[in-house]
Amino acid sequence: MNNPIQNFCDSNVSTVADLLPSDAIWYTSNDPGAIALSPNDELINEGIYFAGNLNGNCDNRLQVSVNIYQTPDAGSDKQAYLCGTSSGALFNNFTEVRNYFTNMLDEGVPKDGTFDPTLREINEEYWSSPVEGSKDLNTTYTVGEFGCEDAVELTVTVYEYVNAGEDGEVILEDSSPIDLFQYLDGNPSEGGTWSGLEDGIFDPLSDEDGAYTYSVGNNLCSVSSTLMVSYTGGNDLLDCNNLFVDNENVGIGTANPGSYVLAVDGGIYTDEVKVMNVDTWPDYVFSESYNLMDLEEVASYIEEEGHLPGLPSAEEVLSDGISLTEIDKSNLKKVEELSLYLLDQHGRMESLRNGKVQKSSVLAYRADNERPYNFILDQSGIAEGQAELKTMSTDSLSTGNMYCDGDNVGIGIGQTFGYRLAVAGGILSAGVKVSSVSNWPDYVFSDDYAMLSLDDLRAYISTNKHLPGLPSAKTIAREGYSLSEMDKLLLEKVEELTLYVIEQEAELESLSGELGVILPVRDEEFVSNKTVYKSHNVDIESYLTAPVQREGRTFRDASLRSMEGSTEALCDVISCDGEGVGIGTEPVAGYRLAVSGGILTDDIQVASVANWPDYVFEADYKLRDLSSLSAYIEREGHLPGIPKAELVEQEGYHLEVMDGLLLEKIEELTLYLIRQERQLTFLESRQ
Repeated sequence: MNNPIQNFCDSNVSTVADLLPSDAIWYTSNDPGAIALSPNDELINEGIYFAGNLNGNCDNRLQVSVNIYQTPDAGSDKQAYLCGTSSGALFNNFTEVRNYFTNMLDEGVPKDGTFDPTLREINEEYWSSPVEGSKDLNTTYTVGEFGCEDAVELTVTVYEYVNAGEDGEVILEDSSPIDLFQYLDGNPSEGGTWSGLEDGIFDPLSDEDGAYTYSVGNNLCSVSSTLMVSYTGGNDLLDCNNLFVDNENVGIGTANPGSYVLAVDGGIYTDEVKVMNVDTWPDYVFSESYNLMDLEEVASYIEEEGHLPGLPSAEEVLSDGISLTEIDKSNLKKVEELSLYLLDQHGRMESLRNGKVQKSSVLAYRADNERPYNFILDQSGIAEGQAELKTMSTDSLSTGNMYCDGDNVGIGIGQTFGYRLAVAGGILSAGVKVSSVSNWPDYVFSDDYAMLSLDDLRAYISTNKHLPGLPSAKTIAREGYSLSEMDKLLLEKVEELTLYVIEQEAELESLSGELGVILPVRDEEFVSNKTVYKSHNVDIESYLTAPVQREGRTFRDASLRSMEGSTEALCDVISCDGEGVGIGTEPVAGYRLAVSGGILTDDIQVASVANWPDYVFEADYKLRDLSSLSAYIEREGHLPGIPKAELVEQEGYHLEVMDGLLLEKIEELTLYLIRQERQLTFLESRQ
């Protein structure tokens, strides 16, 4: 072999040991007296080397020429994106395809390399099947020679061709909602979005005339078209013969609102109800001057009256209805009293463990059975203060005592503070449903819920004079509160009290064992050994979410003028269908008033409430055993008879029904605590 050439790359240090044959002795000369090279000697570009034997006496050594080539840099991997509208034209021209891929390379990278797969194969892959969504075209680009090579990955993502249709104009005479997509010409692609319309449905009675743009594609490849939409017909949702207005008050479904600024003969369906100017919030329960009835007195009162002290009876509620704010205050008052009873028993149990029998200093007991409640709705109007609501002059429509600004409605008030409906005065209704509530407090029964110890709870109450997580009386007086949020907070506290009572029941059993005292048989008047639970709220979940329908309405007929249905008589935000009224929405079947947005008011009075939970104190009421209750909570994750979070979040609930259910749980907790009080008193008497 004469003058063979051996090639190497500069990316690695090449030495004599890299020459072939590898078992030869290498010299820089053919001279027999030349000195052999070390295997570690670096090779020199264009150097001449001779292979000989060990003795060095070879007269004709193999000559090798060495070339050391520079290794090229192919740059970095690249990705590009093509929209379907332009990709077809590109892949129709092979020269353009090559230019597109080579232009993806970093500056300075040689463009005489090779593609694998080849660009012709890439072109064939593009045309092999239609692009659905997107398609990636990948190739490896290599530059260099003689093994001195570098390569990069090139990827072109081609997105599906989309078409937004053509611009156009839509003139509507009918008030029925339409799907704007059906009015786009030019074979538009589906799956796009509309500006100003969540689902592309245009409602002539609630949506404004104007330009609506349809966009389809992704962030990189998007096309759009615009429709100019106008409605020339009349408002056929203004049959408001059931809406009655005088200079002071408004009636929906009734011509006699009485002393209420708004009276609704039927249910109210809304997102939120907030009440303002709430006084005498029951933080006073935690004041040193508050006189708490002894639990035995409570038991005697229940036995005589059949309901809790300070709360109206079922007969009164059925006859007179309830104020939702007053019942919230009463329910919270009972929750706070139950908390004090619980802390008292906890302290006395600790004293028994320490060998000292004494009443806990946390309680002071009252000597009378006064019933400190008054459910007559105060109609004094909005009080002065930071949250004052004032009737304001307006350039927009005002009819009697009703004010409209195009978005919101005020009754007795021209400023709505962001609420869809603001009422300066009380609302009388047959029922109120909140359409959806998130974060319902089933989380109390989750394993990771951090509940205060009773000692920490005692310390918190002593310092703050209200329950943890609940707003103070000052906050309520200043800011008001949302009825649905307060229901959530009250249920959270009822669930916490339930866990405390279950835990304390186990502590009582343990303490009786430590003291060697057998607890007496449970009083059958208050508790049954059976685990069968008799609920007087049959099919409570459907009752919570169904429209309110009641017999024997309390509204009286009167001769007031009704608002005639015309675009001049009502602002744009109000619509009527002859039966119901919608504010910010069309009327909802089964409800006399539907409000898309919150209601701000002084109070809401429910005209009549059936099935009020005095039945808890009836002789045939079967109270769950605490062990059965604990098992139910562990299995279901919520209290028996209370709807679970998923149902409330999806379907909402009736405020007056939830108030009744909360009172039911408060009454049950009262019975549990009365029983534990008697057992604890029995243990104390044996020491």
